[in-house]
Amino acid sequence: MNSLKVIKYIFSLLLILSLALITSCFATQPKLTPLQMRDLQTREYEVKDQKLVMNALLSTLQDDGYILKKAKSKLGLVIAEKFERKYYSDKRIIKVTANLSPLKGRVKVRVNFNKTDYDNKGIESYNRQILDSKFYQDFFIKLDKSIFLAKEKI
Repeated sequence: MNSLKVIKYIFSLLLILSLALITSCFATQPKLTPLQMRDLQTREYEVKDQKLVMNALLSTLQDDGYILKKAKSKLGLVIAEKFERKYYSDKRIIKVTANLSPLKGRVKVRVNFNKTDYDNKGIESYNRQILDSKFYQDFFIKLDKSIFLAKEKI
């Protein structure tokens, strides 16, 4: 009789752990307000030359493996994407849209990253905007360095 209780206890514990694991796999993205998203995706640079920032942005994206799809310097618009292998046969495409806006003595850069996963048959299985603050911080650190090098003509 005691061994039956132990088996039920172990089974219940395994069931709870399995449910916790399954629900963690389907974790939702953080809920951000539009203002929080804009703050996450935007940086301002103390540079008067929008073309310098545009070139630094293009260099940063190319260094990260993105393929340029469209660039309109007069509009301050850049669209690029990169391909990643997610699993053995699945793939992921990360798309970025960037907008540069001239301000008084500065240039504002806003980037938006989106990831789309495809299964081994090429069917879209997941499409979400990237809202990870570390992802954006890492990108802007690279852009900061690229702008610095461009300003110093290195």
